Amino acid sequence: MANLKDGCKASIYKYAPQYRQTNAAMNGEHKKFIDKVLNLYRTRYKAFKADKITEWEDLPQEFLDEYFSDCPYTLDE
Repeated sequence: MANLKDGCKASIYKYAPQYRQTNAAMNGEHKKFIDKVLNLYRTRYKAFKADKITEWEDLPQEFLDEYFSDCPYTLDE
């Protein structure tokens, strides 16, 4: 497991890589989906931090597949 900050960052980048976040901020490209990713993971990070959890644990893959099924682009593997 990764530490809280690095694990959260890696989870975000899986669904919203930096270049996609930049494009969303500058041009509005896929902004709704990028915001969805960031909101989910920021909320989870804050909850872990409040509970003094130091190791990142991502959500179950089945949940993520369903939650992010509206991804408007092909995910980089």
